[in-house]
Amino acid sequence: EYLWSKIVTLTGLATLEAAVMILGAMALMRLSGPLTWPNVPLLLLGILAIAILYTLIGIVLIVRYDKITDFLIPMALLAVALQLPFVYFLGWIEHPILLVIPTSAPTVLMQAAYGPLATWEWIYGVGYTALLLVGLSIWAGRAFQKHIVMKVG
Repeated sequence: EYLWSKIVTLTGLATLEAAVMILGAMALMRLSGPLTWPNVPLLLLGILAIAILYTLIGIVLIVRYDKITDFLIPMALLAVALQLPFVYFLGWIEHPILLVIPTSAPTVLMQAAYGPLATWEWIYGVGYTALLLVGLSIWAGRAFQKHIVMKVG
């Protein structure tokens, strides 16, 4: 199906981009001392989850616009909101409301690649990520059907 081909392609590109950035950051860190490698499968799981999440959110939003330029401002605002969990993970604001933001659960999975998690963090990371991906997949499929397929006829 067309929609799944977009999800797979865009997720693959995002995963490749993330891998290049992580390897670049690790190479720079290696210059300043010994390096601890992350648990690569866990890191990849988190990266894939967040890439799929962003792709699905993008599909849900973009199908509502006729021109890409009309889509850019709303998506930029949404992207800023989706980045807010960084203040939680950096310890600047430790309010649990930030864990409701969809990008926080896959970030917990990526965090697991670098150190142990509490049981509740595992449940939250895996459970909320799975729930989000299923829900967003359904929403994206319905939005695509309504705003693209049904308009074309």
